[in-house]
Amino acid sequence: MFTLLEVILFVVYIITLYYTVFWLIAFVDYAPEQPSRQRRLPKVSVIVPAHNEELTLEKTCRSVLALDYPRELLELIIVNDGSTDKTLKIANSIRRSSKRTVKVLSQENMGKWKAMNAGIAASSGEFVACLDADSTIRNDALGKMLPYFSDPEMAVVLPMLYVDSPKNLLQKVQWHEYVINMFYRKVAGFLNCIHVAPGPFSLYRKSVLLEIGGFREGFKTEDLEICMRLQSRHYKIMQTTETEAYTEAPGTLGELYKQRKRWNLGSTLNILSYRGMLFNRKYGDFGVFQLPIIFLATFLASVLLVVTAYLSVLKPLSEKFIQLRLINFDIISYIVNYHPHFSLLDINFFRSFVSISFLCISISVLVMAHRAIKRKVVSHGLLAAVVFMFWYYLFLGYVRLVIIKDLLLGRKNKW
Repeated sequence: MFTLLEVILFVVYIITLYYTVFWLIAFVDYAPEQPSRQRRLPKVSVIVPAHNEELTLEKTCRSVLALDYPRELLELIIVNDGSTDKTLKIANSIRRSSKRTVKVLSQENMGKWKAMNAGIAASSGEFVACLDADSTIRNDALGKMLPYFSDPEMAVVLPMLYVDSPKNLLQKVQWHEYVINMFYRKVAGFLNCIHVAPGPFSLYRKSVLLEIGGFREGFKTEDLEICMRLQSRHYKIMQTTETEAYTEAPGTLGELYKQRKRWNLGSTLNILSYRGMLFNRKYGDFGVFQLPIIFLATFLASVLLVVTAYLSVLKPLSEKFIQLRLINFDIISYIVNYHPHFSLLDINFFRSFVSISFLCISISVLVMAHRAIKRKVVSHGLLAAVVFMFWYYLFLGYVRLVIIKDLLLGRKNKW
């Protein structure tokens, strides 16, 4: 007979398998939308919100100024969001030295969403791009992204996003995460199921931004909230694979924990805010399939972590504890008289099947995602790939377990 925990494990396995197979079928069956050729080049405003970004701001802005786009049709708007370091000084230096149009705005520290809205208000472009001050963009980006806006329903176009020059093991592990996320987002774009427009060079149609009232705080995840709002109004969001942006990844476990906690908690809270879209056929695949899966992922990951920890660690330890208690914790005698034995009857074939299946699915997705961008899985070392496979999702499971606790306690999201 299966125990209750094994039944729960099986349910999580089936949901995960269904979700993965769905995306793999979509990847094989759907062809990416081909943009029309542009008849004219529109003016584009690139907004860089910056709070205490003295170490990365100049590199970010130089990547914008190096874009392969006519000088008179591109403007850079740097919004200093209450920085206390040399961010404003560096921004003004870039403005004075550039041959392109560069505007510098300054405000009290009110958050990225407020900085973006200030930049939009000061912009003169027909299209507006957001670029985080710790990220860079490839110089062919506008030429590759703008043609998709020939579709009047297209609101946002996203570049591929990767970790910029990963140095330590943790950043190399995140490289694999980004590659897989881009793989899923590419397929999600085929079905108009994209739920987040990351800060590194998401390109918006300005008229749509003005129509919906610009950015909102969105539980400290404004890039996710605005996608939810756009999806609720049936606008299209496209992921192109033709150009790339690069971002700095957290270099310490503490920084990574805080960032992933903010992202995942913000995701859950925003979905709750737009809960009317859940399982609603009015919103197509996004409402019926994508949104429920994203929402359930927090709880499924937590359940999987707890069940795995109990079956693999806590239960065996408790059984050993009971055995030691029966011999009054005579550990020396226990070790001396211990005779290891192995029998096929000792193997839990159900759990072994689930574990092997999860492993095979994970390896398949990892390989396919890297092949899609013509990179080797071991491009950043075998160790990073192994750590990603066997540790990273346990880490995310723990993060999501903490999120459930915060939701129950009513705690707010923080930077």
